[in-house]
Amino acid sequence: MDNLKKYSFKKPLVFLVVFSMILCSLGMMTQQAAYAEEVPIALTVTGDGVEQTIEFTLDDLEALQQKTDTYAGYNRWPSLNVFEDMTGPTLQSILDTAGLKENATLIKFKEAGDVYNYFTKKEILDTPRYYFPNGGEGSEKAAPNGNEAGKVRVETIIALNEADGKLVYGQLAPHELTVCKSLMLEEMCLGGTIEVMTTPLEQWAMPDAYPGAGVVAPNAEVNLQYQEGLPQSAIVYYTLDGSEPTVKSQIFNISYPTFQPELNGPIVIDKDLTIKTRTIGYGKLDSEVATYQYTIQSGQTNNQPGTTFSDIENNWAKADIELLASKHFIKGKSETTFAPNSNITRAEFAALLVRALGLEEGVLQAGQFKDVSGSEWYAGSVAAATGKNIIKGDDNNCFKPNDNITRQEMAVMIARAARVAGKEKTLSISEQEQQLTQFKDRQAIPAWAEKEVALVANAGIIQGMPSGDFSPQMVANRAQSAVMLKRFLMNLNLITID
Repeated sequence: MDNLKKYSFKKPLVFLVVFSMILCSLGMMTQQAAYAEEVPIALTVTGDGVEQTIEFTLDDLEALQQKTDTYAGYNRWPSLNVFEDMTGPTLQSILDTAGLKENATLIKFKEAGDVYNYFTKKEILDTPRYYFPNGGEGSEKAAPNGNEAGKVRVETIIALNEADGKLVYGQLAPHELTVCKSLMLEEMCLGGTIEVMTTPLEQWAMPDAYPGAGVVAPNAEVNLQYQEGLPQSAIVYYTLDGSEPTVKSQIFNISYPTFQPELNGPIVIDKDLTIKTRTIGYGKLDSEVATYQYTIQSGQTNNQPGTTFSDIENNWAKADIELLASKHFIKGKSETTFAPNSNITRAEFAALLVRALGLEEGVLQAGQFKDVSGSEWYAGSVAAATGKNIIKGDDNNCFKPNDNITRQEMAVMIARAARVAGKEKTLSISEQEQQLTQFKDRQAIPAWAEKEVALVANAGIIQGMPSGDFSPQMVANRAQSAVMLKRFLMNLNLITID
């Protein structure tokens, strides 16, 4: 009986001890979970270019050796930005913690908002970069001064005291565009990712020049443009002294088009000149160097009377025909006749636009058009125009080169050529309609040509007929094509008239 009492007394005691141990364990687990919630992952390093994936908290990043430096760079306005006393671990130390591999080639940075930006390992990590204290004169300066005096080498870091972890790095030259979209990155430590890859690097395409190399009128203006449009990080560098362009050379597209496009001024050809240009930007290899050689027309000035033809004396387009003939943009049917009232074919007008833009003739792919074999005199021009989307085939994959060109077809080709030359203006829907309704036969303009007709009408390149109609399906003659071509060239500033 006594033994039974003793057992009954011990049983609740054991229960209390076990229950207390469970409560203690639950409390510890809850405390650990709360701690885990309080210490989120700030930055993750991953990819096949590192030995292991590493997740860093802010405490982890602060535990790495810290660097403090001042950084500067230009944005695409352009204006100077200075970041003083940036402090944080170096990118090198962060990647070394994850085991950076020797064959790493490309580094992809993802900011907190799923924004991705690419750098080659060489340009962001291995190439010496600098702070240029005398490279500019304040945030309102419109263009860099290129002064390298007093430069200080700086390392790429993740600044923990700026914008929730800002990737900051130096410049290769005082005017290098490294800020905003070119491309210091913010919020890297709000769950950002650095992915290191071993993928083969792509190469930037070479810039195009408009007009292309060749004989040009005095004071012709040349524009340089990246071939695939204008990615923020595709910077077009050029030289005029025959040297190879580098990051220290002049920048053609120093301002983004919606900011200060006047700073991307054309290169004026006032003497025989060689332009060398290349694309340099983040995330890819530099492009090859493109060389464009220009020769001033011998003995020509912008005011010199044009060559004349015996059959244009009383023609309304006489002055424009003579001007273009004198500058070798058009030719007569013979040395003495122009045949202004003769029709002009689609192939002939395509060749005129290719010549006006200075495009290099191309080679058509086999079967590209069913009705162009590639051996015709116009095949090279058709290939060049097709490559720039100035012309396209019809639904049956035919170009119809010998068909007489209509006014609507001419308008479309001219508008596309203007886009190639970087001169296309964007019209709102209301502005487009305003241009179209000036023509009495507005409803006769087909939907596929409306945008282009509005653009060339807005530019003054194509005007209505004396009746007030646009006459979209009317076949154009050689006199009309000369006038439209002259207006197009003036719109591109390739010819001027005093």
